[in-house]
Amino acid sequence: MSAATSRDNASPNSPPITNLPRHTLHGHFRRVWCVVLFPDNEHAVSASDDDFIIIWNLRTKEQERRWSHKGATAVAVSPNGKLVVSGGRDCALRLWDAESGDLLSGPWELHKDRVWSVTWSPDGSRIASCSADGNLIIWNACPESSSGETFLEPTSTGHDVVRAVAYCPKGGRVATGGNDCMIRIWDVTGHLQATLRGHAEHVLSVAWTKDGSRVISGSADCTARVWDPEGGKECGTLAHTGAAVSCVAVSDHIFATASTNDTIFLWNLKTYECLNDSFELPKRDQAHCIALTADENTLIACTEKSGVYLFDIGEITLGLEGRAWRLFPLNSISRVFTMISKYFRY
Repeated sequence: MSAATSRDNASPNSPPITNLPRHTLHGHFRRVWCVVLFPDNEHAVSASDDDFIIIWNLRTKEQERRWSHKGATAVAVSPNGKLVVSGGRDCALRLWDAESGDLLSGPWELHKDRVWSVTWSPDGSRIASCSADGNLIIWNACPESSSGETFLEPTSTGHDVVRAVAYCPKGGRVATGGNDCMIRIWDVTGHLQATLRGHAEHVLSVAWTKDGSRVISGSADCTARVWDPEGGKECGTLAHTGAAVSCVAVSDHIFATASTNDTIFLWNLKTYECLNDSFELPKRDQAHCIALTADENTLIACTEKSGVYLFDIGEITLGLEGRAWRLFPLNSISRVFTMISKYFRY
């Protein structure tokens, strides 16, 4: 597939979004590093430099509970939604009960530098973590083990600093990205399966497509790239003009990229075409992490200036092949009819 850019492949039927509905979730007061959705798509959890982890109700836009992990930088939710794992500047992981906020296990202290990213295996039995120490660790998700039980001991990735790790949705493999500008694909025994080369600067984010057939990466070289992990080939290059691509999120039909110049783009996962002119965070802010709800109507972003924002993206994703009308939120239906009426005037 040919390379794409945010301008060259913008959809001619998608006018610029100048008033995209945005909601602010109030609670953090310092940089928010990570935000992740629960499987019910009605809750999210965030981790911040203010030392708090907060669970949010996305319907009420309110906090439901919070607890402390000093210097929290990474968080992930188990596939059944019952457990939360966090990692931080203290080089440790902790396992929490999502319902009560009780600490179940930890600290797990095998990393030698800050934990940048954590991810669950699709069956919920294991957790992969990566760190500024350059290592990948795979842990057994055992609340009964107070100090952590490893499935894969600390394994040098060759990245120098590992910025991102993501479990393949089909299991059996993880992708890592880091300061050596490369993405590496590993099996869970620590065997290197593939090295994906093409970025010119640090890799800041990696994500798998839901079917496990592609890996999407974001980099400080101002591009996101789509990869075939089996063949080790690059399938597409998507440009953010003049700004590092700090984070990537993937759903069934779209993926999102956010950059350090406070802009976010949505892309068609099938064609790699841009679905919108960029929509923006508050000025002089930047996203550290983004996530997409399963219905593709909401994007959640957390930012440098303590923000957690919900964007209603249903206007942009409406009409994508495979999306059902019933998935469009009822509170946005008036905007749908306003938008459609432009094409059916007598």
